[in-house]
Formats: sequence, C-alpha cells, structure tokens
Amino acid sequence: MTNPQDISMGIYGILNGTVSDNVYDETAPNKLPDNCTDFVIYDLGSFKPAYDYDSGSISRGFVSIHCFAKNKSNGIKNTAKLKLMADACTNAINTNILFRASLSEIQVTTRGIGDFHGQTIIYNILN
Repeated sequence: MTNPQDISMGIYGILNGTVSDNVYDETAPNKLPDNCTDFVIYDLGSFKPAYDYDSGSISRGFVSIHCFAKNKSNGIKNTAKLKLMADACTNAINTNILFRASLSEIQVTTRGIGDFHGQTIIYNILN
C-alpha cells in the first residue's frame, strides 16, 4: 500500500507541467504569478481501510482536482481551456503507476477566483 502522503506527492508530480505549471495542494496562494493563465488545486480525501478481493486493494479514498483557467479578455469563461485541462488531467491520472483511479464525476461550476473560472474533477482511488 502507498501511503496518502506519497499519493499526494505523486498527484502533484502527475499534474505539474502536464495539466498546469501552477499546481497547489488544498489552497491557492494569496497571489498568483502575474503571467498565470491557469492553475490547479488538488485535495486528497481521507483514505479508509477496505479490502477489495478483486483488486487486492487495502485502502480507498478520493481526490478532487479543481482546474481553473483565466477568463477570456471579454470576461467570458474560457471553456475550451477548461476542457483541455480536464482531458489532460484524466489522461495523466489514468496512466499513472502509483495508484488505481476511476473517474467519479466532473462538476462544471460557475465558481470563480478573481479572473478565473473552474471545474472540479473527482476520482475514486484504490490503493
């Protein structure tokens, strides 16, 4: 079994440079870099012991990945960029070798941070 700290570091490594160059664990900094056009916040949920005979898994949990893209110059949400980020995220998570993950849901929200809008992707993790 891989411990949650290793999974958290692994998720950072999987997302950083693939989905965005600005990846943060749980919260974004108070000030983003001036040239920032996108960023990702991930939140690793709690892991619970649960033996799964089919997979040999001894724990399960989830990770929420919040992708944010800077709005277009006219203030409209950049849905094309968010889709690219979601696709990159799904590909990166599905091809990792540290843990098994399955897509749970994608939530497209109007949640915004400053000039950014985002969407949340939730994955179930078997470890």
